[in-house]
Amino acid sequence: MFTEPRSATHTVVAPSIECAVPKLFPTLKRIVIRPYVLLAVVMIAFSITSPAAVDTPADTASQSAKTGSSDTTRVSGRQETEPGHGSSLSLTVTGASDYRFRGVSLSDRRPVAQGSLDFQTALIGGVTGNIGLWYSTVRIDANDLVTPTGGQSVPQSKREQGVYYGLSGPLAGGFHWAAQIENYVYPGFHELNHDEYRLALSRGFNGLPLLHAVEVAQTRFKTANPGGGGHYLEVNLHLKPAAKWDLIGHVGQSQFDNHVLGGQDYVDRSLTLSREFDAYKVEMVAVATNTRQFGRLGDSGLLVRISRSF
Repeated sequence: MFTEPRSATHTVVAPSIECAVPKLFPTLKRIVIRPYVLLAVVMIAFSITSPAAVDTPADTASQSAKTGSSDTTRVSGRQETEPGHGSSLSLTVTGASDYRFRGVSLSDRRPVAQGSLDFQTALIGGVTGNIGLWYSTVRIDANDLVTPTGGQSVPQSKREQGVYYGLSGPLAGGFHWAAQIENYVYPGFHELNHDEYRLALSRGFNGLPLLHAVEVAQTRFKTANPGGGGHYLEVNLHLKPAAKWDLIGHVGQSQFDNHVLGGQDYVDRSLTLSREFDAYKVEMVAVATNTRQFGRLGDSGLLVRISRSF
C-alpha cells in the first residue's frame, strides 16, 4: 500500500502512503480516544444480550489482518482463546519465501522473517480481547514507486513494525463479530506509516463436513492527506478437507480515496492450503492481482510459509 509523496521533486509512477503520526506509541495513545472505542463498547453490550448459537467462535479465514490465513494477513499461527477459558499468550515466528500484503509483495519477492506476540483474554458475555505486536523484515524501496529527480535520494525501509488490539464475540444465529485497530510503521520510509480499522462478520458451520466458516470484512485505512485513505473489502471461505488441513479462498478489493495509490482500485485473490504439525504450520499460498501499477511486485506468484508457535 503506497501513496503519493508530498515532495514535488519526485515524479510519481506508482503511489505511497502517509500517516499523520509516524511514531508508534503516540499513535497508540491517539487511537484509544477515537470513536472506534465507543463502537467496541456498543458491540460488547450487544453481544452480552445476544445468545451464542455455537460453542466457540468461528475460526474464519482471516479474523484480522493478523491471523495469517491468506496472503492479506501478517501474523501466522495465532492461537485463539475460547470464550470463558481464561487468557493466553502466544509467540509465533515465521519464515516465508515472500511477503504479500493484499496481493502486493513488500519484500521484493524475496524471503522474509516475521514474528508476533499476541495476548488474548476472555471478557464478559463471551467477548474476547486481544492485543499484539508484529514485526517483519521487508524490502521497500521508493525507486520501485517513484522516479527521483534533481539528485534527490529516495527513502527505503527494511522492516515493518505494528501494534494491534481488538475485540471479538458471538452473535445470534451462529454469527461472530470482530473489531480491530492496527498501526504500522516503516523506519526509514515514514510516508508508508498507516492506521487501519477493521470490522468483520463471520458465520461458522461446525456441523458441515467441509465448510467451516465464511467471513466478510471491511477495513478503513487513513493517511495524512486531507480526505485521503481507502477501504478494503474482503470475502473469505474456509474449508477443512481433513483433520489438521485447511483450505482458504480469499477475494479482496482495494478502494482508494482522493487519488491515493493513483486512484487505481484493484482486486487480489489467493488460495491457501495449510497443514498443522503440532506447534508447526506449513502454508502454501497462490496469489494474483488484476493490477499492473506495482509492476512485478503485483505479479501472480506462489509462496510458502512455515510458522512455529510457542
